[in-house]
This record gives sequence, C-alpha cells and structure tokens, in this order.
Amino acid sequence: MIRLFLYLSLISLIFAGEVHAYIDPGTGSYLFQIIAASILTFIFSLKNLIKYLTALIKKIISGKSDR
Repeated sequence: MIRLFLYLSLISLIFAGEVHAYIDPGTGSYLFQIIAASILTFIFSLKNLIKYLTALIKKIISGKSDR
C-alpha cells in the first residue's frame, strides 16, 4: 500500500503540468524562520554536546590520575 502511494506520488511529480501559482511573502518569511530556527537549534545542540563531552573527558582523565 505504501509502495503504491510512493509510485503514484512519483508519477504525479514527474508528469506535473504547468502550474499558475505563487508563493506569497508570508510563506517565504515562514520558510526563512523555519530554516533559521533549524540552524540555531543545531548550533545550540552541538555546543551542548561539546560541553558535555569535554566535561566527560575531564572527569575520566581526572579519575585516572587519582589512582
């Protein structure tokens, strides 16, 4: 059933005719907000991951030097 849906979607994309539509400025602004939020989320998550791994490595190194 999913394959049928994927095949029909692919066929409709390949054989799409000329469309008389436009993207209004509100949609472009919304798309920009989604992209900006995604990039900032990725940067924030990466920063937190680096901070966590740095603390973990420092903890492991300091634990080994105590013995």
